[in-house]
Amino acid sequence: MTSAGSKSAALIPGHERPAEFVVRGWEWTKRLGAVGGAQLVVQGFSFASGIMIVRWLPTKQYALYTLANTLLGTLSVISDGGISSGVMAQGGKVWQDHSKLGAVIATGRSLRRQFAIGTLLLWAPFFIWQFREHGAPWSDIAIILLVVIGYFWAAFLSTIYAVAPNLWQRLRDTQRIAVEQNLIRLGCLGGSLLAFPTAVTAVGATLVGQGWSVFRLKRISSRLVDLGQSENAEIRREVLKITKRVLPSAIYFCISSQLMIWLISVFGTNAGLAQIGALGRLGQVFTVFSGIATAAIAPRFARLPAQRNLIARRYFQVMTLFAVAGCGIVILVALFSRQVLWILGPEYAGLTREVVLAAAGSAMYFLVVSALALTNARGIVISPWRGIMLNFAAQVILLSALNVHTVAGVLWFGILAATFDLLLYTGNFLIVSGWSPVVRR
Repeated sequence: MTSAGSKSAALIPGHERPAEFVVRGWEWTKRLGAVGGAQLVVQGFSFASGIMIVRWLPTKQYALYTLANTLLGTLSVISDGGISSGVMAQGGKVWQDHSKLGAVIATGRSLRRQFAIGTLLLWAPFFIWQFREHGAPWSDIAIILLVVIGYFWAAFLSTIYAVAPNLWQRLRDTQRIAVEQNLIRLGCLGGSLLAFPTAVTAVGATLVGQGWSVFRLKRISSRLVDLGQSENAEIRREVLKITKRVLPSAIYFCISSQLMIWLISVFGTNAGLAQIGALGRLGQVFTVFSGIATAAIAPRFARLPAQRNLIARRYFQVMTLFAVAGCGIVILVALFSRQVLWILGPEYAGLTREVVLAAAGSAMYFLVVSALALTNARGIVISPWRGIMLNFAAQVILLSALNVHTVAGVLWFGILAATFDLLLYTGNFLIVSGWSPVVRR
């Protein structure tokens, strides 16, 4: 490999000479340390907000808040349908061209808007029914839906406007915006939940922070690309090629990843739903690593030269790093389960076994999300129907083998389903990328 090739190929230390290995390793330690430090601050604010909501909302209101959050997750994943991955993949090819990257952003924004409207019309009736099943009055449902729609709209704009700063590695700017967003949310929660401890108030505070994020990201993006560019038909076709493969899997993945909430919502009680939601809050620690993967690693992974063994090697290096971090966190939760549950409050003090299962499930889910972020950044997408059929078969087996009427059974379902997904996506990545364990010289 030439020196130029080595520079452009480097994501994290690989086959460099010892001196280069040390220098590059130190560079990446500083880079990831900076991103990780900022993520710790961001997630510190976010975690404080989540615990505030858990402690200050009555059980019934927290159950409604959990449903509202699930609605947001569903809308975000399905309305994206692979568009952001397609935009990142196309943007990685022209990231240094002000006008061409602007056309990519404009095309992605147009597609996301169209998908957002369709997703809202499709999924809103189902969630209205779920809210009614859990005793929410029509007035609360109407307000929650309005706030969720506003947040959802701001969130998809943030995703698109973050593409250019991520490709240009403006990490300091994007991390500052994330800190501001979560600080604003925390302030809004602290000023409103004491007076109005409702699900509507909790979701509304999130909307305010997200709105600020859109405003700031758009300003930064306008300095890097020409946001006045029009949608490009050729780019649209290329993005839709990825979307057509990703969308069926995204819909299924969204439903299956939220299946724990659906199962406990249908077969369990408000208390069980609140427990699943509260335990899920502890999984926010993994978003520190998720932020690193999204902001610092996936964009560079998209920019790697088309050398299949290099790409596979970087993939395994990143995933191994995250797996080790995840195992460490799960072990800490197991050792200090009672102290961890103290954070959630006395209503959840007896969930010592469940909190460890929740941590393990969050770790596995984070690895699945990271695998998807890396593979999608290269435009490597599993055949949707093959992926759905295999995933569906695995979940049918799990549902028949586990007692999903209990919180522990639902958590085990999440762990095993995520494990299967990780193996499925990694196997597909290796097959499609043409990786070989034999290093060609």
